[in-house]
Amino acid sequence: MHLRTLGQYREAIVVYEKALEIDLEEKGEESPQVAIYRNNLGLAWKKLGEYEKAIGYYEKALASDLKTYGEEHPDVARVWNNLGLAWKSLGESQKAIEYFEKALAVFEEALGVDHPNVATLNNNLGGAWESLGEYRQAIEYFEKALKVFQTVLGDSHPITKVVRGHLDRARKRIKN
Repeated sequence: MHLRTLGQYREAIVVYEKALEIDLEEKGEESPQVAIYRNNLGLAWKKLGEYEKAIGYYEKALASDLKTYGEEHPDVARVWNNLGLAWKSLGESQKAIEYFEKALAVFEEALGVDHPNVATLNNNLGGAWESLGEYRQAIEYFEKALKVFQTVLGDSHPITKVVRGHLDRARKRIKN
């Protein structure tokens, strides 16, 4: 189990930085593992509220993954999603939407529209549009996400309930 998963973000950062240093020395800048460590560092910094640091690591991971895999790979989409989340956390919802849309296109093509990763991207897009006051657009994305999560996880799953809450909130805002 990862320290990051256990909520020990500062400890995880120390471990990831050391691993990154070793892999950079042994495998070089273009190693997929280097990109993974950078993405993980971004995740840990984001959890600590250090969004600019997270973005820096995500951008380096993205550059490496783009060289390794090209734009149509799920690993690239994962980093685009993470960049979108970080930019949204900084209040840059329009920039977040650009990253989310890129990630969504790749995941839909690679995994199909009924995959949980696609649903997660639809939920993220819904949240970004909602933060811009574009509730109708948000509702469209939340509805897509909810449909998949209901099918895959069931109505009583916590993720399904969260997405349903997002959808209900957006619907109420449209009425007000």
